Amino acid sequence: MNRRQFLAVSSAVSSALLLGSCASTTNRYQLPEALVKPDEKLALTNLSIVDVQTGTIRRENCILIQQGRIAELYTKEDWPSVQADKEIDLQGGYVMPGLINAHCHMTAPCSIAVSPAALFSYKRQVERNAEECVKHGVTTVRDMLSVADWVSGVQWLQERMDRGKIAGPRIMRSVAIDINNGYGDMLTNFSTWESWHNVGSIKEARKAVRSSAAGGADAIKLFQQETKLLLPCNDMPLMDKEMVAAVCDEAAKCGLPVAMHHMEIGGLGKGLYGGVNTLEHMVCDAPVPDEALEKLISQGTYVVPTISIPYGYVFPVRGDENWGTESTAFYNNLRSDTLQGFLGEFCEPVFVEGGMDFCRKFSDPDSYEKHHLIPWLCPSIFNAYANQGVANIRALYEAGVKMGCGNDGGVPFVFPGNIGFEMVLLEEAGLQTADILKMATINNAHIIGMENDLGTVESPKIADLAVFPDNPLKTASNALKPSMVLQAGRVVFQA
Repeated sequence: MNRRQFLAVSSAVSSALLLGSCASTTNRYQLPEALVKPDEKLALTNLSIVDVQTGTIRRENCILIQQGRIAELYTKEDWPSVQADKEIDLQGGYVMPGLINAHCHMTAPCSIAVSPAALFSYKRQVERNAEECVKHGVTTVRDMLSVADWVSGVQWLQERMDRGKIAGPRIMRSVAIDINNGYGDMLTNFSTWESWHNVGSIKEARKAVRSSAAGGADAIKLFQQETKLLLPCNDMPLMDKEMVAAVCDEAAKCGLPVAMHHMEIGGLGKGLYGGVNTLEHMVCDAPVPDEALEKLISQGTYVVPTISIPYGYVFPVRGDENWGTESTAFYNNLRSDTLQGFLGEFCEPVFVEGGMDFCRKFSDPDSYEKHHLIPWLCPSIFNAYANQGVANIRALYEAGVKMGCGNDGGVPFVFPGNIGFEMVLLEEAGLQTADILKMATINNAHIIGMENDLGTVESPKIADLAVFPDNPLKTASNALKPSMVLQAGRVVFQA
């Protein structure tokens, strides 16, 4: 099932949640008590700092935090002269900037379940998405489309976090703009969708940008998805390059970056012509041409490859030339080994059971030749993603294209808090670990426009920090399970 269609189903489902909650949901994660008041000094000692800029370790450092920011860094020799109100011995832990997920959907359920229990568990799953972010070291996210704004969208989630009802990451909110009858047009049938605008002209597109900016959007999201990702995989209308350019121009006037969903060479070209700031996902219909590589580099355009997508969606389809390769076998086998564990770690019980059930159904080649009551996945494009798309990720990386890190968490079988697994998959694809850590921190901070406040461990940046028992520079898998997470100087998780 494709993201757009699945989010639409989720929106319809969410209306039933007004009826109440279900006893089968998990308990809310309880934030630890604050250790210091804002004006007091919190000291972190006995640690090593991961310098993501240089890919090196700065050993025997001490970090002093005050007013939610890093006040100063000290060596072990200088530390005795410092006075702090509270000190935490990190026992040799490795301190990184808080991880940033540059592409996720915080209010989507990360799985598929069609049952009354799923209706009542939806809101709790949205809360879980936020909680599991901070528990896995993700302190900031860029939400790329809010689901069900009027029931349990990003603004609802943000309000829950602001009131201290739940723990969660800092959220940068995107508003989507698409051509009439395009990739996500059916979404408007389910709610007012304040996070979505359909347009039919350049004038309407510019107006949508201004409206989004006035409504507090942090970014604009566009779409270039020619082939529908659901059976029968027919083609859809697309924005022309002039409209893309107009959106980028108007967004620049409003101080908003523009991100574009793309999976085809044509979309890549339109994005580069229009001047988008980031290209989301990866071309999987052909190799990226040299001239496009050169333009990506000269324009300083970031690519956020979301390599978790083939992990979630490679499935056997008869007659598909991309199925049965070494790459599709790798992702298919990896999902078989890990999905149930991930669902249990990140999802409410009903979504664990439902997710495994639908994964088994999608694994049956006969399922793609039958009629289904709900929209059915057409995995051919994702099988191509595992082959050509991942090859393109390597080509862009080797050419020196700037890259961020996001996993499309929220869509079925992918989780906003599991950015560490995205990093592991990038490492498996051939990217160097030090560069991957940089992508998930300072590169992502540049993408969301917060490089002066986030992305590195230095004064006077916001004290968003993730502590790991083992050195993440040795392998990305060491960044999967933090021992402690701080957000704006407050401990929000401790293992």
